[in-house]
Amino acid sequence: MTGPGNSGSRCSTRPPFSNSCPPPSRTEAMQEHEVERHEEAAAAGTVPPAAAWPSAWREALEDVRRTARLRLEPRIQQLFEQAELGLIDLAARTEDEAAQERIFTGMAALLGRRDAWLRLCLEGIDQGFDAFAAAAGDGAVQGTALANGMAAHGVPARNLVTRTVERYRASLHGIRTRLAVMHGGRPIRDEEIPAGPVQLVGLWQRLLAELPLTRRLSMVLYVLYDRHVLRTLTGFYDEYERRLAQAGLLPHLRPGGAAGGEGAPQAAVPPSLDRLQAPELAPSERHALLSTLLARSEAPELPVAVAAPPAVAGAPAPAASEVLSPTGDELFAGEAEEGLQGVVDRVRREGPATAAGTGEAPQAILAAERGALCAALVDAGRPLAGVDAALLGLADRLFDCLCEDATLDPEARGILARLYLPYLQAILDEVSLLAREEHPAHRLLNLLVAAARRWGARQAQEGNLAPLLNEAVQRLRSEERLLPTVFEEVFEGIASRVRELEYRSAAVAQRTLEALEGQRRLEIARHTARAHLARLLEGSRPPSGSEYFFTRIWADAFTLILLREAEGERSNPWQQATRVLKGILWTLEPREADEAAHEDREAVNTLIAAGLRDLSRYGLRDFEGWFDRIRAWQEALAQEPGVPRVASQDLVALLEEDEAESQPREDAEACLPGEAGARIGVLQPGALVEITREEGTRRRCLLHVDPAGGGYQFADVLGTRAEAFRPAALAAALEAGRVRILSRDGRLPAFLDHALVRLHGEGAGKEVLQEGEDAG
Repeated sequence: MTGPGNSGSRCSTRPPFSNSCPPPSRTEAMQEHEVERHEEAAAAGTVPPAAAWPSAWREALEDVRRTARLRLEPRIQQLFEQAELGLIDLAARTEDEAAQERIFTGMAALLGRRDAWLRLCLEGIDQGFDAFAAAAGDGAVQGTALANGMAAHGVPARNLVTRTVERYRASLHGIRTRLAVMHGGRPIRDEEIPAGPVQLVGLWQRLLAELPLTRRLSMVLYVLYDRHVLRTLTGFYDEYERRLAQAGLLPHLRPGGAAGGEGAPQAAVPPSLDRLQAPELAPSERHALLSTLLARSEAPELPVAVAAPPAVAGAPAPAASEVLSPTGDELFAGEAEEGLQGVVDRVRREGPATAAGTGEAPQAILAAERGALCAALVDAGRPLAGVDAALLGLADRLFDCLCEDATLDPEARGILARLYLPYLQAILDEVSLLAREEHPAHRLLNLLVAAARRWGARQAQEGNLAPLLNEAVQRLRSEERLLPTVFEEVFEGIASRVRELEYRSAAVAQRTLEALEGQRRLEIARHTARAHLARLLEGSRPPSGSEYFFTRIWADAFTLILLREAEGERSNPWQQATRVLKGILWTLEPREADEAAHEDREAVNTLIAAGLRDLSRYGLRDFEGWFDRIRAWQEALAQEPGVPRVASQDLVALLEEDEAESQPREDAEACLPGEAGARIGVLQPGALVEITREEGTRRRCLLHVDPAGGGYQFADVLGTRAEAFRPAALAAALEAGRVRILSRDGRLPAFLDHALVRLHGEGAGKEVLQEGEDAG
């Protein structure tokens, strides 16, 4: 008689039930358990205190604290040296002795507190980290001495904070979102970031507030602090974000690894505002292109004698510069009762306001805008000067580009077409805004187009993007005086709302993608469990009627072990389940009915009962009932050896049928279609595509998982739906036009850069210099 194991002695006939297995490694399992426990508490609204953070998080924050101290200490030492030289130079250039005395007094006070302030600076950095950790279980970080004085200190400190945050906004966005995970998903404000710009400027502000300094001296010292400390922190904030990411602080997706030890796919971080678009041109190139376009806009010198044609729905919009031919005489501008700017301003505020959602074509909306302007100019008898005609023609072509932009949905183009008159007036006032990236009107138009490209006005109505675009348009059309400050205010309002939309959509996408990733892990676990079970059942012949027990019940048990245990096939439950099943199969093998065999079977049954009890949390809940059935099968085989049995091939076939039902069908064509296969090969995490579904709806989606993981997982830009494509299926969808790639890395060219390049290429009669991303 032999058992499932070694042959020979009686002891060797027993299955390998051993309690001497080496304990599993606890490092990864404990770390994953800590992270899951923190996420569960955050989902329940009870954020654990910092003491309950996973150890990797605490270590990462401590590493960043040490790095901040090491990076800032030498720079502060250098700052004092440069401050001394700068104040001496300032005093040398000042002829007033009283002013010189004030400079030297301030310098002496500053240098006298050098060591004390350096110590306070390092302590202040520690305060920021301590305050952030202390607030983990209580809510928002309470105002520290670093940030409390910012509001009261005035314009210089606030301006310095604004410029520093803008300088490092990409890294700070990543830091904020990762720190938010530590606080259960609560948004982190700039003043709460440990060692962030607000806190660092607050440190300098505390020192200057204690010194007898004039306003001029304070401004000089703020400039020196910016130059020698704040502008040198690029590498620090990049390392700050990288260290948090290494600790597992991935706010948008934390997918589990594939079974069998394969590396987990990486999550794509949703882009911040600066990552929504990619500037194509340097400032000098923008100015050169703009000058060329204006030089080409010289029109023939004809008197105004043509009335404005009526706008026809669906017809191409006639350019205002074509309807109104200029005289070329600059003197007419002074003789007219109302200048071109005045006419545009009046039509902008009093003209028709086309509401969103009417289904009107973008070109028809633009034609109505131009028709109202043309009619007003004809009624006023207003001839166009050469410069005015050039600017009007440039605005016409610019908005033609906007209405023809294939990366925008029709509703977004219709809303943005109503910006024609506000931007025409802005161009007439200051045409250089088209080339100056820092101009508020330039930044606003690029942001509006980028947001509409990313979310789509119609798709993002749930996220308030369409109403947001309308709100911006109405503000620019109704404002009494269209100053640059108005564009700046609208930009700030839009930018803050876009960030909120990003945060909300990222949070929803995280849950949606985790569900999709969980489904993928389930499929892998099922496949691995059934393959392992098929190997165990090979050569066995259990009694008829036990098929469900040996296929479905044990397949589910092995699957749950893979899903719940971090070590998977190396875990104790997996090894124990394997030994229990081997023992059950051994007791059901045909053997002689002697007393020794009966003793062996009872000894094994004792271990089987204990094993089934331990495995009850992995699906074998009715372990007592199943054990009774096992005993009944054993008794039936002992009394009647001829009981019908099931061949192992039949059991494996049942397992394969179950797996075929649960697995998605593979594409019959194993190779990828040529051109489509090459196109999907360049997709990067964050790629933006438009997917047309069977019901005809179109959704803009982002690629959230690295294609190296073997598949492509897309979530729509609002995060509400997700779907997975295998490479062949994605390539087939591209070939059929059901999927359209808008951007392979999630960014599209900045609109104004792209428009200037396109218009320059069209005017030169050559190919467009750079068409940007493929629009399908």
